[in-house]
Amino acid sequence: MPVHHDNADIGDSTISSSWRRARRRRLRILLADGDLVHMELLSMMLEPDHAVIGALAEGAYVVEMIARAKPDIAIIDIGMPGFRGIAATWRLQQIAPETKLVVLTTDARFECIRGVLSAGAMAYLVKPVSVAELHKAIAFVAQGGKYLPASIAGGKPDILMQ
Repeated sequence: MPVHHDNADIGDSTISSSWRRARRRRLRILLADGDLVHMELLSMMLEPDHAVIGALAEGAYVVEMIARAKPDIAIIDIGMPGFRGIAATWRLQQIAPETKLVVLTTDARFECIRGVLSAGAMAYLVKPVSVAELHKAIAFVAQGGKYLPASIAGGKPDILMQ
C-alpha cells in the first residue's frame, strides 16, 4: 500500500492510472465536524471537484450515516461532540470498510495519531490545513494510499503507520 508522508508532488509518474481515473470521477464525500462554519468552508472547498453528500455536526450520527450513505471518503473531526475517537474509527471500518476515512482534527498527539491510523483511518491532518494539503490527502487516499503531511510525520512515518 502506498504511503505518502512528505511534500512530494502527487502528479508525478508514481501515481497509478487508476488514481487518474478516480480523480476524473467526482468522489462522494461525507463531512463530520462539530464546527458548523468550518464544515461549510470544507464543503465550499470540495464542491467544485467532489460531491459532498452530507454534513454532520454531531458525532453520534456519523456511524449510522456512513453505513447508510456509503460515501467514498468521510472527512471526520475525531474531537467532535459525540464521536469517540479511536473506538468510533474502528467501528466505522467494521461497518463500512469501503469508505476511506480522513481525519481532520486539532489533536496532534502521537498516541492519538497512531491509534486512529491503526484503527483504519487512511489519512490524518491537523487543523488548520491548506486547501492544497486537503486535496492532496483526498487524492492519495482515493487511490488506496495512506497520507500524513510532513508536519505530522516528523521523521517517524513508519512508526505512525504501523
